[in-house]
Amino acid sequence: MKKLTLKDLKTKIENKVFSYNQPEGKLDFSVSFGTKNIEINIQLVTKSIREVRGMPREIVNKTPFVKIAARLEDVEFGNAFVKFTRVVSDNMRYSNPEGIQVSNETILVMMQCLIEYWKGYKKIKQLNALFLNGSFYPQEIMDEFRMVALKDKDICEFEMYDKVIVKPKNFNISLGCLEEEYQERILRVLQLQNELEHLLDEEKTFTMENLEEKFAYNVENMKFYFENAYFNIKTKDKMVVIEGEEIETFELPYREGVGREILNGVEEQRRVFNLMHPPIRNIKDLMSNQIFTNFPDNMYEKKIEEMDALIGMGKTEEECVEIIDIFEKYKDLKRYEMWRAKGKFKAAKNDDFEYYCVKTEKYFWHILVDKGIEFWMYPSDSNEYPEYIHEALFEVMKRNMKKN
Repeated sequence: MKKLTLKDLKTKIENKVFSYNQPEGKLDFSVSFGTKNIEINIQLVTKSIREVRGMPREIVNKTPFVKIAARLEDVEFGNAFVKFTRVVSDNMRYSNPEGIQVSNETILVMMQCLIEYWKGYKKIKQLNALFLNGSFYPQEIMDEFRMVALKDKDICEFEMYDKVIVKPKNFNISLGCLEEEYQERILRVLQLQNELEHLLDEEKTFTMENLEEKFAYNVENMKFYFENAYFNIKTKDKMVVIEGEEIETFELPYREGVGREILNGVEEQRRVFNLMHPPIRNIKDLMSNQIFTNFPDNMYEKKIEEMDALIGMGKTEEECVEIIDIFEKYKDLKRYEMWRAKGKFKAAKNDDFEYYCVKTEKYFWHILVDKGIEFWMYPSDSNEYPEYIHEALFEVMKRNMKKN
């Protein structure tokens, strides 16, 4: 059997579109193929008799009426992304004395031709998947487009994949054509991503940030942080691969709960190191980016150990996440605006020190800072200055008196 070529495919679609032309029809159907854009043009045909050199001659005029297009937005990681549009010319209203209309049914049949073309394109180019999106108004046309597309046995709804797949900007995945094996792989990645997103809410010290898009799935283009380690997640067949500079690479099979298994694996590898060097990412962020001062890492570690002894191992770093959120919300308030902080934040500053009282869900945190020299933090059940902070303040004042 002869292998289908792109030229064969174009000829097949042309013949289908041209078959709608009738000898005495009022509408003319044509199709044009660009590098990335396929357009079906429906034009209004009007005929008139004009005398040319004394002889009557029939003149045929074609006025643009409706254009249905399907543009290849991009091909990324073996996935083709195609957006469908419909443009109705003003000629439908102003150059149409007979009031001829192009029915929605006709437009949808033309869309089927375009879908058939891009399905063939996927097969010829041996792509993993074809994802479709429509941009139509009114919504009725959009709904009918989806219904027509889903009549094709190879097209399914894949809105849930929209957050998983790396895709072109302003492209929303709604429909797709892909092989069963590839569907199963995306579903595994979707489950993993959903679990990680849940853990981001559950574990305050678990964070992620976007990286440059180099891989097919969004979860692979993230840098994660947990328990003093930065790491990346890669997908491989039926396995999840976790790798980072501070940990040894390990693999886990896809299954329910694999997100938690990843964090447990990282935590286990970092257990001994963290006993000697507790995580300081959030307390360091608090001082550097909210209070705008810096201290050596060993001081941060010492303060973490002191506070963890009071509230539990790892809890100070978790509390710092909430403290940072409160700082970002209230630190720039003027004195006369402090009522808006509703008791969650207060500050006192002079040339010698800065003092803050921050109310998290569990504690009042009293923070005293002698910039660039030392800082103190203390969790309390009251907004009254604790003795610990009084003693630290006395030390700061004594130090500054010696300077003067």
